Amino acid sequence: ESLKSINLTTETRGLRMLRRATMIEPIVKNQPKGADELPETVLHSVSYALEMAKIYIRWNIDNSVSSPSTRDGEDLVLSFTKLDFSTRRDNAARLLIRDMQLQMTPSSGAPQYRSSNSALLPEVIFNVAYVATATEWRLAFQAVGKPLDLRLTSHFMLPASCLRRSIATAMNELRAASDSWRSSLAKDGDQEQSWLGHRHLASLLVDADFAGAVVYLQGLSDPEPQDVAPSSSQGPQLGHYGQYTHDNAGSNTTLRAPGVAFKVEYADSKNTERSLNAEIKVDASSNTLYPTIVPLIIEISSSVKKVVSDSGVQEAGSSSKAPAPSFLSDDRLHSADPSDILQNCKLNVGLQICRQEFVLSCQPIARVSATAHFDNIYVAVNTVQSADHGQFYTLLATFRRLRAFVQHAYSRESTGNIDLDSVVVSLMNSRHLGASSGISAIARVTPMLVEINAKQLQDFLLFLKIWLPPDDREPTREPTRRTPSEPQALLLQRYQQAASAYAFPWNVIVALAELNIRLDLGQSLGKSAFVLSDCWISSTKSSNLEQNLCLRFKKVGIESKGRMSGFIELQEVKVHTSICWPTLENPQNQVPLIQASLEYDNFKIKAAFDYQTFLIGEITAIKFLMYNVRRSGGDRLVSSVDGGLVRLFCTTASASQSLALYQTIQRLIQEKQAAYEISVKEFENSLRRKTTANPHLMEAAARQEVLKTETGIKRPLRLQTTVILTLKRINVGAFPRTFFDSQIFKLEALETSIQSAIKLDNDRLHSNLSMTLGQLRVALSGMPRPTAPKAVGDISIEEVIGAASVSAGGTILKVPKVVANMQTWQIPNSTEISYLFKSSFQGKVDVGWNYSRISFLRSMWNNHSQALAQRLGKPLRQAAVQITTDVASDDDEGPPAGAKQNKITAVVNVPQSKYRYTPLETPIIETPQLRDMGDATPPLEWIGLNRERLPNLTHQIVIVALMEVAKEIEDAYTRILGVA
Repeated sequence: ESLKSINLTTETRGLRMLRRATMIEPIVKNQPKGADELPETVLHSVSYALEMAKIYIRWNIDNSVSSPSTRDGEDLVLSFTKLDFSTRRDNAARLLIRDMQLQMTPSSGAPQYRSSNSALLPEVIFNVAYVATATEWRLAFQAVGKPLDLRLTSHFMLPASCLRRSIATAMNELRAASDSWRSSLAKDGDQEQSWLGHRHLASLLVDADFAGAVVYLQGLSDPEPQDVAPSSSQGPQLGHYGQYTHDNAGSNTTLRAPGVAFKVEYADSKNTERSLNAEIKVDASSNTLYPTIVPLIIEISSSVKKVVSDSGVQEAGSSSKAPAPSFLSDDRLHSADPSDILQNCKLNVGLQICRQEFVLSCQPIARVSATAHFDNIYVAVNTVQSADHGQFYTLLATFRRLRAFVQHAYSRESTGNIDLDSVVVSLMNSRHLGASSGISAIARVTPMLVEINAKQLQDFLLFLKIWLPPDDREPTREPTRRTPSEPQALLLQRYQQAASAYAFPWNVIVALAELNIRLDLGQSLGKSAFVLSDCWISSTKSSNLEQNLCLRFKKVGIESKGRMSGFIELQEVKVHTSICWPTLENPQNQVPLIQASLEYDNFKIKAAFDYQTFLIGEITAIKFLMYNVRRSGGDRLVSSVDGGLVRLFCTTASASQSLALYQTIQRLIQEKQAAYEISVKEFENSLRRKTTANPHLMEAAARQEVLKTETGIKRPLRLQTTVILTLKRINVGAFPRTFFDSQIFKLEALETSIQSAIKLDNDRLHSNLSMTLGQLRVALSGMPRPTAPKAVGDISIEEVIGAASVSAGGTILKVPKVVANMQTWQIPNSTEISYLFKSSFQGKVDVGWNYSRISFLRSMWNNHSQALAQRLGKPLRQAAVQITTDVASDDDEGPPAGAKQNKITAVVNVPQSKYRYTPLETPIIETPQLRDMGDATPPLEWIGLNRERLPNLTHQIVIVALMEVAKEIEDAYTRILGVA
């Protein structure tokens, strides 16, 4: 009260004289020309100091905003041990704060004692200085702080959520009072003045340096009351094995945040343009995390879920309020000018993050650790001035030397390694690239190297087991049964809600120079490398209705060396997908239009095992197209494949070699799985903990199996599918032993096409199959120039394919153009098939088989069967097609001299079918005529074939397989897009 009554106006003249004698000279020297003095007061004329100690500010929370997940709310307490404010000149001041502490304290707790959820800043110093003229302010700030000490529990989100709601309620009331006060000022004609007065801010300098922080995270060791929800009342979870802690104490971990320093310079003078320059630097840091943090992360995640669920309940209770306007859906953003953000201010902001390293260690459980680090990240935001488009902003981010690897402590080789030299990302407004408004992003990725050591795969599995344990701490919810009429939150509908904002069309391009994935499979298989070169991905969203994605790879290949050798190579791969949403106002449960295409120029394969090549092939000019059509009676999905040349060649040992390769891979997987289980048992024994089965998981798995059984009932197809397959030329051949033999058994087909349509017509499945075979030729041909066998690496695909393609002669069977059509009708889940069938031959058949050729083919079949049976360890089943002769001797090279040519018979063994076939019309099955015999050609039954069973075989082999594929396609279509 005494300070309020002091009047020093009579002492002004003397104080002014004292000021002129002691302080004016040095200050005037530092002031700019034309600086005016401020109105003189005591506070501006003398230096003073203010010191306060032990200050406590408490925000008491009301029980009405407490969360049902917590026992009671916690208050927010802000305390200072010391506040020291002093001035040394009339335009400079200093503020020293010691032991500034912000903590959440229970209502019954004393604020003098530090709580488990608190932040302590030991010391921070603020310096401020200013210079004022008649029209300008020039300000300078400086701040220096010691490391922050932050302590948190795993359930800190629950009391923090209560405080947030309490503060938000108070802020809403304050905002309402402020609006009322401003409206009263407007009625009185008064205007609110700026805090700068009539002067404008000409210069602002900010220099801050904080020494980082130490974060101590701990779990709650005391149990909660019984009336609290189990998901949030438990102490820290101990993991699937209970291996994270050795005693009953709560888990804890310590993290160190790097120091941050930043400088800001703002200039707005009459002689220069306005500019804002800022630079932020984050110091280097290194953190090592141990498995004790896993239960803490799980507890924090559980707390977040509980907070979200509580907020959802409160929002449902206050649903009468008007929904808040969505900022992202505001159409004004589409035509917004970037200069409206900072007007005509030139912006130059840089963020530099020095080397950061994170180590995830499995100790003391296992000697495996994962390390991830990067050398430098620099982000720059600048303004660019364009004569055509004015001022706009750009963002450029550069990531240098990113690396991550998993390694055992006692091993010199890493289990897995990812190495990336640099990534450059550029972001700007699409309008300044000649396109419509939106966001354009371009990313350039330098060659990326990924190394995987399968010999130590058990270390990686053990690392995942420890750091990503199965979440079996809570009972699994019982799976719910969905009916077809139940609305489903479909994947693409969620994507549409997130990406259909009219104000944010985008254009994203990612360019990857090369991706090299090296896989070391050990001595049993060798080393493999996956290489993807010259790749780019482009994603475009022009409006809220249509989006496009394009991918291009110049070369994609897999190359192996060692016991498993060879390569697979794709050249000039192009992928294009697009999606167009319905134009209805309410697009929910409306299937979008989709289109996908795949094209590549050349596909090559060479496979070898045990240093013996068993497969060589080439497929050229493949084009795949798929799109859907919306219809009121049901959607239609159309897919077509247009291919050029298909050339595949193998040997009689290819099947056994393929099986041997598969068995070797299976053994490798079993060995690594066994090594992994041994490692798990070792650390379980070291901790004296046993893995226990969770009964809740077992019951949930049983319920899931029952649900699968109940929902696995076959339902009729509702999606109309159309498949079109066209191949210009197919050339498939088999060599007797190696790819350098003098003879080859090959099959050639020209202009082959298959068209299939399946739909539900009047509650019956209707399939329409049309097959066309331009020409079929089966021959035992001689190679033009057989060469000596070569090593695996010396075998050329071009040489083998070229020689096999030009081989001629030895025709066994040559069939002209064949056209076959079949339509079937079937009631769902019924075995009664009604059909129409028609086939025709547009020419005559050439038959050139003889005893010598048949014997040679039988010897090739025997070699194949013996090698495959030896690999399987059991005899093979009887072949479906058998060719017999009256003279049956495997040792004879041909019939006896002077003997008459004997009858050759083909026997086809077809398994008993479960279907019953009823022709609606008499099947039209044209009998092929031999070129040499004409009308005297005997019927097919003469060689053991039954024409009447041809429709049955066509349905069982082709149509049934196509229906199974159609069911899988419909399930995927319904799961992704919606009900068909």
